[in-house]
Amino acid sequence: MKRIFIALFSIILSLSVILYADFIRGVDISRLLLIDDNGGIYTKNGIQKDVLEIFTDHHINYVRLRIWHTPADGYCDLNKTLIMAQRIKNAGLKLMLDFHYSDTWADPGHQTKPAVWENISFQALKDSIHRYTSHVITALKSQNTLPDMVQIGNEIRCGMLWDEGRVCGQFDTPEQWTQFVELIKEALRGVNENVTPDDTVKTVIHIDCGGNNLASRWFFDNLFLYDVDFDIIGLSYYPWWQGTLSDLEYNTHDLAQRYDKDVIIVETAYPWTLDWYDNTHNIVGDSS
Repeated sequence: MKRIFIALFSIILSLSVILYADFIRGVDISRLLLIDDNGGIYTKNGIQKDVLEIFTDHHINYVRLRIWHTPADGYCDLNKTLIMAQRIKNAGLKLMLDFHYSDTWADPGHQTKPAVWENISFQALKDSIHRYTSHVITALKSQNTLPDMVQIGNEIRCGMLWDEGRVCGQFDTPEQWTQFVELIKEALRGVNENVTPDDTVKTVIHIDCGGNNLASRWFFDNLFLYDVDFDIIGLSYYPWWQGTLSDLEYNTHDLAQRYDKDVIIVETAYPWTLDWYDNTHNIVGDSS
């Protein structure tokens, strides 16, 4: 009986190690080069150390980088992304690349086209998103830093590349959804035609409403009507905006079963203090 128990315990322990090894523990360090260039340092136990080493010491295995088309300060563009991708891969970490398809932040309230795409036709816009995505993926692959995951748009519950790809409110029409899906498919084509099955790159569609099952179903039901072929559902979960942990649990389970997809929380945060330590206002600043 003792031998059986020990054997079972060994199997459980082995499975735990395997599952832990496969579990994604990620950080977004898109601003690291800017911090480095402005003299920022990181320490562990009072000793200065490369932040990527600190992360790997604490079992981080994935890094997420956003990429902007032509950012005003030059950070998070393709050149900076290539530098960061090399550092990430050299550290033995996996890479998730987050295409915003904008020159700045893209989210449910802001999906502004890159300035160079502002006044072009819809057909030219489709061609541009395809060519740009293809160019980025090719550049990364050429230096052997191909992303392990590619996120097509950032928090795109209301679409992207507005107004052509906008789908919320008065834009929630079959015509707008058709255009939005065509843009997504062109971006996905820009990824898929530059990788092989051996590359094992996964594609992610990311929306913001981690704890909102009704909104999540509305978006993905529509998306699946148009046969969009992608690998993983990505969610943001900020508890002061997007529900309780129980809401998140229900939504992730429902989406995984309803669409037969893996689900990843690609953005989350929670305030560690209500105190004020600088002159920048906190998103959450009081106990209510």
